[in-house]
Amino acid sequence: SEIEDKLLETSEVKKYPDGAVDDKVSQIKESYETTVKNYYGMELSDFITSYLKTTEDDFNTKIEEQAKKTVQLEQALRLIAKKEKLELSDKDYEKEMKTYAKNAGADDVDSYKEQVGEDNLKTMILCDKVLDFLVDNCKQTEDASTSTGTSSTGTPSTDDKTDNTNNGNADSSTGDAATAPSTESGEGATTGDTARPVVYAVLAMMAAGLV
Repeated sequence: SEIEDKLLETSEVKKYPDGAVDDKVSQIKESYETTVKNYYGMELSDFITSYLKTTEDDFNTKIEEQAKKTVQLEQALRLIAKKEKLELSDKDYEKEMKTYAKNAGADDVDSYKEQVGEDNLKTMILCDKVLDFLVDNCKQTEDASTSTGTSSTGTPSTDDKTDNTNNGNADSSTGDAATAPSTESGEGATTGDTARPVVYAVLAMMAAGLV
């Protein structure tokens, strides 16, 4: 989504948590292997050369890049969760876990949890909760701006840095708060994964620790 892209632009991981990228690479490759085997009935290596028309080295390079972005996004979202005191209750976890399992086509929830890993599931669900919070918060900000006849066209600059995630595993820092694009087009509030200018403004302020 555009929110995720903007968060990746405004954050920087100084040090990845030990083993986090390798673990994510393994997860992504395992997911590819399972999908390819189930839908194409072939090994991933054959799929890479026959269907993707690329080499295994190039494929692995792209997987590693994807893994690093995923870890970076998770660290940034955890930081926001800590700042905004967003927590995952047992009730929310159980409910969302069943939804994740259903969407993945898993017949047995316990088997799905064992396959994916409880820690990974909790991270995924918490990250989705933070993203929902960002969208809702930005929409409320734009609604308030509209009712007062003002528009959000940017954010103040800041030299403040945020450098710790809530699990102490990695440092994530943000530069000056980004300036949001002009809102002269009169586009409406954000819904779902569609980010309007005010999303950029509020997101940049959150990432910089201004809100």
